[in-house]
Amino acid sequence: MKNIERKLKLFKLQKWIVNSVIIAVVLVAIYCFWPFILMLGLYIIPIAAAVICFLLIAVLFKAYKYFSNKNTL
Repeated sequence: MKNIERKLKLFKLQKWIVNSVIIAVVLVAIYCFWPFILMLGLYIIPIAAAVICFLLIAVLFKAYKYFSNKNTL
């Protein structure tokens, strides 16, 4: 029974170490590449705005077509 408890503690410790290493790697990557991340974010904002406007126009056009056909029937 003690052997199983020891293995369980070791497994929990290994899991904690792996999670810590993953978090450290992500933080270092963000620290090293933050200008590129910022640049991508600044490029994505106008592209997303254009896509949202296009979708809004498409939805409004569909609604206009739907309601204009509904009134003629």
